[in-house]
Amino acid sequence: MATGLRTSNLIGEDVTRVLLLRGTIGAGKSCVARWIGASRPKVKVIEVDDIKARKYGATDRCDETVDFPEAGRMANEEILAGHDVIVVEAFCDRRHLEWVLGPMNLRLKSPGVGAAWLECDLGTSFARKTHALSREVIQFQHQRRESRFRLLTEPVVSTDALTVEQVARRVLAATPFGRA
Repeated sequence: MATGLRTSNLIGEDVTRVLLLRGTIGAGKSCVARWIGASRPKVKVIEVDDIKARKYGATDRCDETVDFPEAGRMANEEILAGHDVIVVEAFCDRRHLEWVLGPMNLRLKSPGVGAAWLECDLGTSFARKTHALSREVIQFQHQRRESRFRLLTEPVVSTDALTVEQVARRVLAATPFGRA
């Protein structure tokens, strides 16, 4: 299986950057990823919600064991094409992150792999998502953040009172994407 990983060498070849942008429902993950992607032409955004919508006709259904590795395979194709990648999803469990990284032959501690957690309060989630999802789904997804897998090096950004650009700049400053 071909892998898109580019590794550093003595003459300074750059490392592929993969950002796992995760967080609570309605925290602005998609908007932040699109802002970063629009500001950096080498960056491609893979949204797990797009996979779910295509497969199930909605974003509230998911087969994690299939859909997350599919996102990883899509990301690997972009890496092979010379892009850095942002993968967007809540990713509350460690295995979720590993399922995405597996097809890229990467690990959480691989050079160039970073993650950021975006969060907002429940009221913000309701305000941002009730047009698309039921209050019950939003509340269930929002509650998952309490028991989520936490990465020691992962920035946590509260998005309630920030603009998309402010959140994106904080994510960039604290992850491998900021070292482009």
